[in-house]
Amino acid sequence: MEDVLKEGLEYVRVHKGEIRFYGSLGKTFFSNVGDDIKGKLWEFTDLKDVLVSGYGVKPKFREIATYDNKLIGGFIEVLGSNPVNKSKSAYYEILAEARNAPQDNVSNVYMYLNMGFVSLEKVMLNWDPLVNIDWTILDRKTDFSMILATRRAIRHDVRPFSTFVKKVSVSPESRAISYENVMFPKTGDMALEVKSINFKQVSKFQLHYPFVAEVARVEKLKIVEQPNSNKHTGKTGFGNIHYTIEIYNEAHREAFKKNSSLGSGEIASWTVDSILGENPQRSILVEFVKTMLLLVERCHKVAELKSQQAEENQ
Repeated sequence: MEDVLKEGLEYVRVHKGEIRFYGSLGKTFFSNVGDDIKGKLWEFTDLKDVLVSGYGVKPKFREIATYDNKLIGGFIEVLGSNPVNKSKSAYYEILAEARNAPQDNVSNVYMYLNMGFVSLEKVMLNWDPLVNIDWTILDRKTDFSMILATRRAIRHDVRPFSTFVKKVSVSPESRAISYENVMFPKTGDMALEVKSINFKQVSKFQLHYPFVAEVARVEKLKIVEQPNSNKHTGKTGFGNIHYTIEIYNEAHREAFKKNSSLGSGEIASWTVDSILGENPQRSILVEFVKTMLLLVERCHKVAELKSQQAEENQ
């Protein structure tokens, strides 16, 4: 873990853009499980060397803490009662295909739209996951992953984004969002086409310093095309909902902000030691892993209790 994170952090010191290093609660799922594997009891030590390497089983970590509205309440309780801010932040995360000119290739972009006053906060390219360290705990309800990822921002004050935001409207009551895709006037080709919209409500909780838990309710909006119009509407209350729980170090987030303004050939002032802790102890990394393991254990107890209560009520 230390070696791969060290290599990844050294690499991103010259990255101009957004950097995230966080722990995520979720669950590891396994695909490509053949009949010769099913129905047998395997030792945990066989998971990597035998099942993955030998039989070709493919593990994949899913960054979803739960789909259960009641269970997430129990998870939040174990985070403590110390919210970083009293009110939730809410915004729309819009995935679209966009290009600046008809001859350009389309790129996937993520547009972040404030709900309170309709404006684009930022437009970003896809996340580039540099390090994914999945911590699979077979006898617990949740696993976790340590993730280091980067992405680049692109200008949002130019077409087609400036044109798109002019045609967006949001209803504060229903939280529905209406928009129009953007066409090139001369050719009629698509300049920006929305593919999906997530409505996110985020709450933050201060754990023991410097760790913060970020809980997000994510609803994938149902998009309908308005009759006799170019307008589309994303409606809340009809889409699939899931919850994520991410843990990050406040000091890391502050340090990584400096990468957004790096000049050409410039290296960020933070170091691997300031992120992971001095070698060889790496005390900051150790404390991060301990925090994730403790959270997994507490959430497991909540999930077990909910399961017992459900069985008793049947």
